[in-house]
Amino acid sequence: MREDAAAAMAAAPVPDVPASVAEVQDGESGTADEASATVVVCAFPGTEEMMGRIWTKMCPDVSVKVMPVRENKPQTELLAELVADNGIADRFILIPANCVPCAPVSFEELHVPFVFMDVRGGLHYSHRLPVPVRKDVLVDVLGSDADDAGDVMKRYILAIGRPVVAAFREGNIVTPVLRGAPCENVVLEAILRKKYIVANQVGFSAIRTLLMKTLLK
Repeated sequence: MREDAAAAMAAAPVPDVPASVAEVQDGESGTADEASATVVVCAFPGTEEMMGRIWTKMCPDVSVKVMPVRENKPQTELLAELVADNGIADRFILIPANCVPCAPVSFEELHVPFVFMDVRGGLHYSHRLPVPVRKDVLVDVLGSDADDAGDVMKRYILAIGRPVVAAFREGNIVTPVLRGAPCENVVLEAILRKKYIVANQVGFSAIRTLLMKTLLK
Protein backbone atom coordinates (compact mmCIF):
# COMPACT_ATOMS: atom_id res chain seq x y z
CA MET A 1 0.00 0.00 0.00
CA ARG A 2 1.42 3.35 -0.96
CA GLU A 3 2.50 5.95 1.56
CA ASP A 4 0.03 8.55 0.28
CA ALA A 5 -2.81 6.31 1.47
CA ALA A 6 -1.87 7.04 5.05
CA ALA A 7 -1.58 10.76 4.35
CA ALA A 8 -4.99 10.76 2.69
CA MET A 9 -6.51 9.19 5.77
CA ALA A 10 -5.73 12.25 7.83
CA ALA A 11 -7.22 14.62 5.28
CA ALA A 12 -10.43 12.67 4.71
CA PRO A 13 -13.51 14.27 6.32
CA VAL A 14 -15.70 12.30 8.65
CA PRO A 15 -19.04 11.61 6.93
CA ASP A 16 -22.46 13.21 7.22
CA VAL A 17 -25.25 11.83 9.39
CA PRO A 18 -28.75 11.80 7.91
CA ALA A 19 -31.71 12.67 10.09
CA SER A 20 -32.75 9.05 10.43
CA VAL A 21 -30.89 6.38 12.31
CA ALA A 22 -30.87 3.17 10.31
CA GLU A 23 -30.10 0.68 13.01
CA VAL A 24 -29.60 0.42 16.74
CA GLN A 25 -27.95 -2.65 18.18
CA ASP A 26 -27.00 -3.85 21.64
CA GLY A 27 -25.12 -7.08 22.29
CA GLU A 28 -26.96 -10.17 21.10
CA SER A 29 -30.44 -8.72 21.17
CA GLY A 30 -30.05 -6.22 18.30
CA THR A 31 -31.87 -3.48 20.25
CA ALA A 32 -30.73 -0.69 22.55
CA ASP A 33 -32.09 1.91 24.88
CA GLU A 34 -31.33 5.11 22.98
CA ALA A 35 -31.15 7.06 26.23
CA SER A 36 -27.97 5.16 27.13
CA ALA A 37 -26.13 4.75 23.84
CA THR A 38 -22.42 4.77 24.69
CA VAL A 39 -20.80 3.71 21.40
CA VAL A 40 -21.90 5.43 18.19
CA VAL A 41 -20.75 3.47 15.13
CA CYS A 42 -20.92 5.41 11.88
CA ALA A 43 -21.34 3.29 8.75
CA PHE A 44 -21.55 3.96 5.04
CA PRO A 45 -24.95 3.26 3.42
CA GLY A 46 -25.38 -0.47 2.89
CA THR A 47 -22.78 -1.39 5.54
CA GLU A 48 -24.81 -0.63 8.66
CA GLU A 49 -25.72 -4.24 9.49
CA MET A 50 -22.19 -5.51 8.91
CA MET A 51 -20.55 -2.76 10.96
CA GLY A 52 -23.05 -3.34 13.75
CA ARG A 53 -22.31 -7.07 13.78
CA ILE A 54 -18.55 -6.53 13.83
CA TRP A 55 -18.64 -4.01 16.66
CA THR A 56 -21.09 -5.95 18.82
CA LYS A 57 -18.91 -9.04 18.36
CA MET A 58 -15.61 -7.28 19.10
CA CYS A 59 -16.91 -5.00 21.85
CA PRO A 60 -19.80 -6.83 23.57
CA ASP A 61 -21.82 -5.73 26.58
CA VAL A 62 -22.02 -2.06 25.57
CA SER A 63 -24.89 -0.08 24.09
CA VAL A 64 -24.10 0.39 20.39
CA LYS A 65 -25.95 2.78 18.10
CA VAL A 66 -25.27 2.39 14.38
CA MET A 67 -25.77 5.46 12.20
CA PRO A 68 -25.66 5.65 8.37
CA VAL A 69 -23.35 8.38 7.09
CA ARG A 70 -22.03 10.01 3.93
CA GLU A 71 -18.45 11.00 3.16
CA ASN A 72 -18.71 14.75 3.07
CA LYS A 73 -19.07 16.29 6.51
CA PRO A 74 -16.34 17.63 8.85
CA GLN A 75 -15.86 15.74 12.09
CA THR A 76 -16.66 18.82 14.15
CA GLU A 77 -20.10 19.20 12.55
CA LEU A 78 -20.84 15.54 13.11
CA LEU A 79 -19.80 15.83 16.76
CA ALA A 80 -21.93 18.94 17.25
CA GLU A 81 -24.99 17.00 16.07
CA LEU A 82 -24.20 14.06 18.33
CA VAL A 83 -23.67 16.32 21.34
CA ALA A 84 -27.16 17.76 20.81
CA ASP A 85 -28.69 14.27 20.59
CA ASN A 86 -30.34 13.43 23.92
CA GLY A 87 -30.41 9.77 22.90
CA ILE A 88 -26.63 9.58 23.34
CA ALA A 89 -24.90 9.45 26.72
CA ASP A 90 -22.98 12.47 28.04
CA ARG A 91 -19.82 10.41 27.60
CA PHE A 92 -19.68 8.22 24.53
CA ILE A 93 -17.32 6.79 21.93
CA LEU A 94 -17.52 7.97 18.33
CA ILE A 95 -16.52 5.32 15.79
CA PRO A 96 -16.02 7.10 12.46
CA ALA A 97 -17.03 5.37 9.22
CA ASN A 98 -15.73 2.84 8.46
CA CYS A 99 -13.44 1.96 11.37
CA VAL A 100 -13.20 -1.81 11.79
CA PRO A 101 -11.78 -3.52 14.90
CA CYS A 102 -9.57 -6.45 13.90
CA ALA A 103 -9.70 -8.11 17.32
CA PRO A 104 -11.71 -7.86 20.53
CA VAL A 105 -11.50 -4.40 22.07
CA SER A 106 -12.59 -3.44 25.57
CA PHE A 107 -14.79 -0.46 26.32
CA GLU A 108 -11.94 0.90 28.44
CA GLU A 109 -9.54 0.79 25.48
CA LEU A 110 -11.90 2.96 23.46
CA HIS A 111 -11.38 5.80 25.93
CA VAL A 112 -7.76 6.24 24.83
CA PRO A 113 -7.44 9.37 22.64
CA PHE A 114 -5.44 9.14 19.41
CA VAL A 115 -3.55 11.49 17.14
CA PHE A 116 -2.72 10.20 13.65
CA MET A 117 0.82 10.69 12.33
CA ASP A 118 1.24 10.75 8.55
CA VAL A 119 4.30 9.48 6.66
CA ARG A 120 5.94 12.92 6.86
CA GLY A 121 5.56 13.11 10.61
CA GLY A 122 2.61 15.50 10.60
CA LEU A 123 0.11 15.09 13.42
CA HIS A 124 -3.64 15.04 12.70
CA TYR A 125 -6.26 15.21 15.43
CA SER A 126 -9.21 14.77 13.05
CA HIS A 127 -9.00 11.15 11.89
CA ARG A 128 -10.90 7.88 11.36
CA LEU A 129 -9.97 6.22 14.65
CA PRO A 130 -12.25 5.97 17.72
CA VAL A 131 -12.79 9.26 19.56
CA PRO A 132 -13.78 9.33 23.26
CA VAL A 133 -16.31 12.15 23.60
CA ARG A 134 -17.16 14.13 26.72
CA LYS A 135 -20.02 16.41 25.84
CA ASP A 136 -19.21 19.02 28.49
CA VAL A 137 -15.62 19.45 27.31
CA LEU A 138 -16.54 19.34 23.63
CA VAL A 139 -19.23 22.02 24.01
CA ASP A 140 -16.65 24.42 25.46
CA VAL A 141 -14.21 23.75 22.63
CA LEU A 142 -16.86 24.06 19.93
CA GLY A 143 -17.78 27.45 21.38
CA SER A 144 -14.19 28.68 21.42
CA ASP A 145 -12.31 30.79 18.88
CA ALA A 146 -10.76 27.76 17.16
CA ASP A 147 -9.99 28.53 13.52
CA ASP A 148 -11.00 25.31 11.80
CA ALA A 149 -12.02 21.68 12.32
CA GLY A 150 -8.44 20.54 12.81
CA ASP A 151 -7.84 23.17 15.48
CA VAL A 152 -11.09 22.28 17.25
CA MET A 153 -10.19 18.59 17.38
CA LYS A 154 -6.64 19.34 18.53
CA ARG A 155 -7.91 21.48 21.39
CA TYR A 156 -10.49 18.88 22.35
CA ILE A 157 -8.15 15.88 22.28
CA LEU A 158 -5.46 17.69 24.27
CA ALA A 159 -8.10 18.79 26.79
CA ILE A 160 -9.10 15.21 27.64
CA GLY A 161 -5.59 13.75 27.89
CA ARG A 162 -2.27 13.04 26.22
CA PRO A 163 -3.07 11.16 22.97
CA VAL A 164 -1.43 8.00 21.73
CA VAL A 165 0.30 8.45 18.37
CA ALA A 166 -1.06 6.09 15.70
CA ALA A 167 0.70 5.61 12.37
CA PHE A 168 0.42 3.21 9.44
CA ARG A 169 4.11 2.27 9.33
CA GLU A 170 4.74 2.28 13.07
CA GLY A 171 3.24 0.13 15.80
CA ASN A 172 0.20 -2.07 15.39
CA ILE A 173 -2.72 0.33 15.78
CA VAL A 174 -4.01 1.10 12.31
CA THR A 175 -3.94 0.28 8.61
CA PRO A 176 -5.82 2.63 6.26
CA VAL A 177 -7.53 1.20 3.17
CA LEU A 178 -8.41 4.08 0.86
CA ARG A 179 -8.11 2.56 -2.64
CA GLY A 180 -10.30 0.34 -4.73
CA ALA A 181 -7.56 -2.25 -5.24
CA PRO A 182 -5.61 -2.59 -1.96
CA CYS A 183 -2.89 -5.17 -1.49
CA GLU A 184 -4.64 -8.21 -0.03
CA ASN A 185 -1.54 -9.25 1.89
CA VAL A 186 -1.41 -5.87 3.63
CA VAL A 187 -5.08 -6.19 4.58
CA LEU A 188 -4.61 -9.74 5.86
CA GLU A 189 -1.60 -8.64 7.90
CA ALA A 190 -3.73 -5.88 9.42
CA ILE A 191 -6.49 -8.34 10.32
CA LEU A 192 -3.95 -10.57 12.06
CA ARG A 193 -1.78 -7.89 13.71
CA LYS A 194 -3.41 -4.45 13.86
CA LYS A 195 -6.07 -3.08 16.21
CA TYR A 196 -8.05 -1.33 13.47
CA ILE A 197 -8.57 -1.07 9.74
CA VAL A 198 -9.99 2.28 8.66
CA ALA A 199 -11.48 2.65 5.20
CA ASN A 200 -13.26 5.11 2.99
CA GLN A 201 -16.26 3.94 0.98
CA VAL A 202 -14.21 2.75 -2.01
CA GLY A 203 -11.68 0.96 0.17
CA PHE A 204 -14.33 -0.74 2.29
CA SER A 205 -16.14 -2.05 -0.78
CA ALA A 206 -12.87 -3.62 -1.93
CA ILE A 207 -12.27 -5.50 1.34
CA ARG A 208 -15.85 -6.18 2.41
CA THR A 209 -15.88 -9.84 1.36
CA LEU A 210 -12.51 -10.47 3.01
CA LEU A 211 -13.74 -8.93 6.26
CA MET A 212 -16.87 -11.09 6.14
CA LYS A 213 -14.77 -14.24 5.70
CA THR A 214 -12.35 -13.41 8.51
CA LEU A 215 -13.98 -11.26 11.17
CA LEU A 216 -17.50 -12.67 10.90
CA LYS A 217 -16.80 -16.30 10.06
